[in-house]
Amino acid sequence: MVLVELFDSEPIENLAGFIVTKPRKVVFLGEKKKTERFEKIFRSVAKNRNINTIFESRHVNRNFLQGMVDVLEDLVHLFNEENPEEEIVFDLCGGDDLMLVAAGIVYKAHSEIIQLQRYNVYTNKLIDCDENILLESQPRAEMSFEEYTRIHGGCVIASEYKSSRKSRWEITPELKSDVAKMWAICARDYRKWNKNTGIIAKAASDMNSLPLNIEVDLVREPSKTKEDYKSFIKMLLNAGLINNFKQKGNFYSFAFKNRGVQHCLLKAGVLLELYITIVAESIKENGQKVYNDVMMGAQIDWDGIKSPMAGIDVANEIDVVLMRGLRPIFISCKNGSFLPEELYKLSAVAKHFGGQYAKKVLVTNYLSASDNPARKDNCLQQKDEPNDKYMKRLKRQLLWSRAQEMDIKILCRETIKDEVAATEALKNLYK
Repeated sequence: MVLVELFDSEPIENLAGFIVTKPRKVVFLGEKKKTERFEKIFRSVAKNRNINTIFESRHVNRNFLQGMVDVLEDLVHLFNEENPEEEIVFDLCGGDDLMLVAAGIVYKAHSEIIQLQRYNVYTNKLIDCDENILLESQPRAEMSFEEYTRIHGGCVIASEYKSSRKSRWEITPELKSDVAKMWAICARDYRKWNKNTGIIAKAASDMNSLPLNIEVDLVREPSKTKEDYKSFIKMLLNAGLINNFKQKGNFYSFAFKNRGVQHCLLKAGVLLELYITIVAESIKENGQKVYNDVMMGAQIDWDGIKSPMAGIDVANEIDVVLMRGLRPIFISCKNGSFLPEELYKLSAVAKHFGGQYAKKVLVTNYLSASDNPARKDNCLQQKDEPNDKYMKRLKRQLLWSRAQEMDIKILCRETIKDEVAATEALKNLYK
């Protein structure tokens, strides 16, 4: 097969059909500077996937219709003479309007030897545009997030978890069980979770190392804090998440069950990220994983160059990234209050590395379904409601509105309250 690619500024448009069909030859049609860059991207992807494809470029003026028609005509005659039996395919995924017009003119003149196709990135289906049918025999085009980032000019410099390789976190049955138990405690009251894990973290920071055994001094804490902490410790004990517990007055000592539990109890936000990662990894449809790649704590370098010099690179960390075929889903996890700036960070990274096919998702315990400004009563202060409570509610509504304006999907506390609800919410993201 000879695949003719009409240049598009979105790399995925051109790569999709190539990944699925693995043609003998690819010919790029576009302006010189742009096609040269794309050729490098294609060669890199082909090498990474062990696809032996020949690449060449034909340069055209994108504003000169007849010039594009002439180049396509020459290509059709050349390839047909070389091998009349070989398919000549025009990939309609990419290309601006004038290129598509040129392809249409040439196709009309040589419809008996040219095939038209396009790959629908949203549905993961290759479409035969001659007969308007789906080519069901073709596999789904998939990409890892690392590969996706590279073709958009960046690189993943580190991650906490990656589904395709060994990482800091290994999702074992024990870890799944421990995370489920911790999440049940956190979901009851995320504020108390954050506060009490903060107390444990403070105690750990005062120690020279991070042993599994820890001592917590509550002498200077107010009585309400002491009561909440005592209740928190009791829940951890009952769940088997800590052991060797001892209390002497305001001094508490215990041992973490394992390093995984320790990490979650020393850094409040880790649990939500890990919970979402585990749920996303487990979602299947027709025996196949819904998300072909899952990454947690992905640190992305903007220009793809790792530099030890501070201030040289622009890097961002994404809490969780999911890949569905060729579509990335960027997820920001917030287990407590946050500022609007976090929404802008999420949007900027998704736009830069995800292009038009990226989805942006905010997973948060801070927002509730009742904060949705679509509820008519939310703009009104409740009777006898204290002004400070109303202002806090208004702040949450404004965050929700801002997220909607930026096309950020919100998964609030009701949608992630347990594994069943979270599974359904995450499964619906790609739909």
